[in-house]
Amino acid sequence: MKKRKIVAFLAAGICGVSALVGFSGCTSFLNPADYEQWSTNIASKTMLSAVLVEKINYATGEKGMGSGMIFYESDTHYYVLTNNHVVHKSVGEVSVGYEAIDCYDNAYLSAKVEYAAADYDLAVVSFQKKGDVDLEVTGLAWKNATTLQQIALISNPKGRHNATTFGRVSRYDRIELGNSSAAESNVTFSVIAHDCFSLEGSSGGAIINESLEIVAVHYACGYAEDGSFVEGYAVPVEKVREFLVTAETVTGKELGV
Repeated sequence: MKKRKIVAFLAAGICGVSALVGFSGCTSFLNPADYEQWSTNIASKTMLSAVLVEKINYATGEKGMGSGMIFYESDTHYYVLTNNHVVHKSVGEVSVGYEAIDCYDNAYLSAKVEYAAADYDLAVVSFQKKGDVDLEVTGLAWKNATTLQQIALISNPKGRHNATTFGRVSRYDRIELGNSSAAESNVTFSVIAHDCFSLEGSSGGAIINESLEIVAVHYACGYAEDGSFVEGYAVPVEKVREFLVTAETVTGKELGV
């Protein structure tokens, strides 16, 4: 396989260092009938789990945004998976709040970071339910996606609601990011490299299998020297579950794992 030089970026737009990795841009899909059904199921069910996550600096008025997916619910709250670097509070940020926006454009100003870890670049954000709004929960798969498995990425690139792109798992690889602090993203284990097109704002987007289960959480992109998209990177579900077990222990809250 011919190797291409890429630059890895956090999907929120933070620049990374050069890396030499292999990439296959070839993608083949399900037969048309199965593909149509999968797309229909995503639109009618999984989209109702997708949220836009905003971090608001009240002192400056600046907003940062990323993607998220509801993976668990209690009687009163929904719980969302996103990236640590989406919600990370930097040194000097003294007045920060969070907002979740659902697929109907309902805003939840009471969103709260329950737990976050840079070593996984994952975070759990909760928000209180509205009595007249029914959202869906998209559950976690039990096993990692396999190489060449067909997947879909659901995210909010540049703030657009619920963009869905399709592709395959290219391989598992260790990806080094630069120009991002270890407090934001410090993933050192092998992650999924995939060819689902993604852009800034896709951070925290869910990688979905054909059974509508979360098999990974998207956190970074790779771009060629000319700025064209090469591939995306995502934290595999076995690491997501590992993170959530710790989150349950630290918070004392049930998170469905």
